[in-house]
Amino acid sequence: MAQSLLTRARRLPWPQILGACASALFLIRTLGAGWSGGFPSGFPDSASYLEVADRGPLSLQFWFGERPLMLPLLSWLLAGNVLMIVRVQSLLAVAATWWAVIVLVRVVHSPLGRALGIVLLVGVAVQSRFALWNTLLLSESLSITAGVAMIATWVWCAHEPSVRRIGWVAAATVAWALVRDSNVAIVVAIVIPGLLLVAWRSRERSPAIARSTRVTVGVLLVAALFAFVGQTASQRNRYPTLNVIGQRVLVSAELTDLYSSFGMPTDATVLERTGHSSFDDGFKTLTAPELSHLRAWAKSRGQLVHLWSLVREFPMLVADVWRDLPNSLANDFVAYDQFQVSQRLPHTLPLGLDGPRDHPSFLYWSLFAAVCLAAMVLTGPRRRSAVVLGVAYFAVLADLYLSWLGDSVEVHRHLVGALARLGVVFAFVLAMGVDAIIDLLSPAATPAAEIASVQEEGEGE
Repeated sequence: MAQSLLTRARRLPWPQILGACASALFLIRTLGAGWSGGFPSGFPDSASYLEVADRGPLSLQFWFGERPLMLPLLSWLLAGNVLMIVRVQSLLAVAATWWAVIVLVRVVHSPLGRALGIVLLVGVAVQSRFALWNTLLLSESLSITAGVAMIATWVWCAHEPSVRRIGWVAAATVAWALVRDSNVAIVVAIVIPGLLLVAWRSRERSPAIARSTRVTVGVLLVAALFAFVGQTASQRNRYPTLNVIGQRVLVSAELTDLYSSFGMPTDATVLERTGHSSFDDGFKTLTAPELSHLRAWAKSRGQLVHLWSLVREFPMLVADVWRDLPNSLANDFVAYDQFQVSQRLPHTLPLGLDGPRDHPSFLYWSLFAAVCLAAMVLTGPRRRSAVVLGVAYFAVLADLYLSWLGDSVEVHRHLVGALARLGVVFAFVLAMGVDAIIDLLSPAATPAAEIASVQEEGEGE
């Protein structure tokens, strides 16, 4: 009898059971007493999301209003019930982490690599600086969640490409892009060119993959155009543009000269706003009649000039981002922790497993990641994944640059999605890199990854 019970116990799916228990504990710790009591919105942005959601999908202002689509859509689907929105955000965060772990277990074969990757992925999820956003009616939660799911889906597709998996990549990338406007810029600048290169290189070897990749590019272009029309129609980017003018351009003689060469007014009324955001002094920059000419310029040319300055003044601006990087990496966002999540979940993890927090650790993590990517390239079956993860790392750096410079108000809040994705990229790179290094050090053994690559030949057709 005892032997029979022991045999049955051994057959139980213990990893799934332990994962489910851990997920339940995470939800309890994240939501705390608010699970039944509610999560009243305490930020002005939260009200604007609910206002857009209240218009409903029959209104054009729902699709092209003051906010990107995804959070208003979720709010509308849940009838504006903030408690339900928070619960669903938290469940989606858990689901995205589960998906990332499942993908990692499928693409990593060594126990050491799997253990390292799972610890790092779970470490991203349980850190209070990321989990606290699940309790707030702001876009950061969905951006983090969609970003985790997107990276995992890209790795899943790169490991065994197929037309069906490319379709899932398209869906995950569109969902992520439509959460925040800054995500769209990454899709247009990095993802779409990368996919075009894949389509071109696959045109003869795998026509089906090339065709589905071109379709994905078309879908992403439509999503980007949708976001651009929404930005233009609502002028929702006028706030960050005017913030940057007041707090970054006017305080720099070099940037002031650049902007004025494109027609930005620099009379006394404009210069008086030096050091001020658009929200200071009773929203003076947004409402004062004597500043209407500045608002008109910002609406007509200001946003394009802002984008051009990010390219032309890259050396100066990237130095600013680099100097502030320790503050960005170490920020625990306790100022936004309205429901004391940081008191129930860890700020940091032992052995530095919570990722880089300053310049030296950022360089160490990046160097180790580079070594792991090189090992992946040397083990042929992982080359596609190495390319995807290398591009993902570069995209995170680009997002940090664009988001830090895209607005001068609540700067570090705008970086939280990129910081979470950095942790996920490191998790996959280090786990797969350790896997590759083990294979390289065991040349006599046939790597499991190589067997998988043989099995996947022709799947994309």
